[in-house]
Amino acid sequence: MSTEPALLSLTEVARAIAQKRFSSREVTLACLNRVAQWQPRLNAFMAIETDEALAAADAADAALAKGNSNGALHGVPLAHKDMYYEAGKIVTCGSHIRRDFVATTTSTALQRLKDAGTIRLGSLQMAEFAYGPTGHNTHYGPVHNPWAVDRVTGGSSSGSGAAVAARLTFAPVAPRWPSLPGQSGRSDKSDLARVIHPSPKSELKTERWRPKPERVMESALYIPCRPENFCGCSTENHS
Repeated sequence: MSTEPALLSLTEVARAIAQKRFSSREVTLACLNRVAQWQPRLNAFMAIETDEALAAADAADAALAKGNSNGALHGVPLAHKDMYYEAGKIVTCGSHIRRDFVATTTSTALQRLKDAGTIRLGSLQMAEFAYGPTGHNTHYGPVHNPWAVDRVTGGSSSGSGAAVAARLTFAPVAPRWPSLPGQSGRSDKSDLARVIHPSPKSELKTERWRPKPERVMESALYIPCRPENFCGCSTENHS
């Protein structure tokens, strides 16, 4: 197992924190250090909440020292696509017209992750209103591919894919769209699908996971598409 916590998988880092091989502060600081290093080149984050994240990490460590764990992901720092509402946080959906919109409720997906013990690093870039196959954003600038900064990330979860590929966070959530005939959703691996709709999965060597829709229903997020959309997450590719 890596001695650099930011390079661990989601399950590895959660286990390491639970077993006190790494503190939540150490993991959070490792992620924040990588964010500071890569953000100027990638533009993957919409907002970085350094002070809040470190305070939450310290609280998670204090709870664990007393034998209290909030769940399977206790103390794990995560960031998510900037279309998931969290009460009291600005949620832009990648749009300039929503630059000051403050959510008054928290999405089901983020609430379940908070209940499992995660802490918030910030929010991740995206195509405006999730409409954009390349991941470009005219308001907040393009997100760059960490494998080759002159290439696109795919979209619309550009920041999520880039952040995972650069190991800035572990498993951001993003909506999943139903499959089109002959495709396995937007992350189809065929050359045709890459040309028609390049995705962070194919362009950034990441994986997308999706639970059954009834396990994580979409609520309290900006969703521009059909009601059958549901949540998934991006992780590193171990193949």
